[in-house]
Amino acid sequence: MATNLTGTWLNQGPDGGTYKILQVGTVIFWRGENKSAGWSNIGFGSFDEQHNMVSITWGDPDGANTGNHGFLLFTVADNNLLKKVGGLGGGDFKRS
Repeated sequence: MATNLTGTWLNQGPDGGTYKILQVGTVIFWRGENKSAGWSNIGFGSFDEQHNMVSITWGDPDGANTGNHGFLLFTVADNNLLKKVGGLGGGDFKRS
């Protein structure tokens, strides 16, 4: 069965963010936010089906109060769990 990561994901780490992921083939688009903390970010990356890995380059859009940016790397544990293995920010993600 092919992996489809499109959907809403909740960060299990300290940022408490909600992330919307759109997967188009192996391309990943990402939008994250925590309205109560006042931040948002957008990202773009890829899904490596052979190694079951997702890589995302992300940044805070113009107008965001934090100005952060970075890179994240996840393994796809299953269709409902992304395990963070590297990069700045975040934690494991569970599908909402």
